[in-house]
Amino acid sequence: GGSILVWIGSLVAVAAALFMWPAVLNMIAKGKFAAAFHFSEWWANLKANFLGYLVVYLISMGTYYLIGSIIGVLASTIILLCLLPFALIAVKLYLSVITFAVLGQVYVEGEQKLAVPAASQPTVRAKRVPAKK
Repeated sequence: GGSILVWIGSLVAVAAALFMWPAVLNMIAKGKFAAAFHFSEWWANLKANFLGYLVVYLISMGTYYLIGSIIGVLASTIILLCLLPFALIAVKLYLSVITFAVLGQVYVEGEQKLAVPAASQPTVRAKRVPAKK
C-alpha cells in the first residue's frame, strides 16, 4: 500500500515541477505575480518547448540524486557529518542557480518558438517514391 503512495507522490511531484517552472518563469519575465496565474501564456510556452523542460527536469533530478548519494557518504562519518550543513547550503544554492539559469534559456526558446509564425517553421516532408511500372 505504501509503495503505491510513493509512486503516486513521485508522479505528482514531476507534474508539479513541470507546471510550476513555466508559471514562475512567466511571472519573472512579465514582472508581475499575477502572470504566474495566466494559464494560457505559460501553457503555450510549455507546449512549445516541452522537451526542453523535460530534459532540464531529468538532468536536475539526476544531479540531485547523485548529490544525495554523496551526502549519504558524508553523513556516514562523524567528522564529515559536521561539514554536512555547510555542504548542503552551498550545493543546493549552486544547483538552484544553475537550474534556473538553464530554465530561463528554455523559457526564452519557448517564447522564440511562439514568435515564429507556423507558416515559416520548417516542415518535414516525406520523399515521394515513384511507383514501379
